[in-house]
Amino acid sequence: MALTTRRIGSPVTAWRELDRLVDSVFAPTTYDRRTGSTVSNLPIDVYESDDDYYVHAVMPGADPAEIEVTALGDVVTIAGQAQRQAPEGAKVLWQEIPSIELRRSVQLRRRFDIDRTEAVYENGVLKLRIPKAADAKPRTIKIAAPGEAP
Repeated sequence: MALTTRRIGSPVTAWRELDRLVDSVFAPTTYDRRTGSTVSNLPIDVYESDDDYYVHAVMPGADPAEIEVTALGDVVTIAGQAQRQAPEGAKVLWQEIPSIELRRSVQLRRRFDIDRTEAVYENGVLKLRIPKAADAKPRTIKIAAPGEAP
């Protein structure tokens, strides 16, 4: 077993390094032995209005052309990759940014219309507007009084 050591210059640098190490231990990532890549459960926010669901996924460094949104039943899955990109011909001095596979599935409470879904990627955030299916929206039923036609 080889130990890697780093020279820590000041107490502030030592605390920052400790903070980084603790964050890396508790980060929501897993290592996929089959592909040799790190998979991250990307953070999302999910909102609901009367007509739509909104899903916002933080995907910094992802190429919008490589992001894939799929649906199966009532589950929407977002997948993509954030690749580290060193300048051509440059020598690595320090490397903390991982190449990482981003993936997250979310189960929505009602059926939705994936064909009318709108997706925008800006400033590292994927924003989805997913319309609810027409038959999944609440409807009001008129109640007739005695002697009235329904």
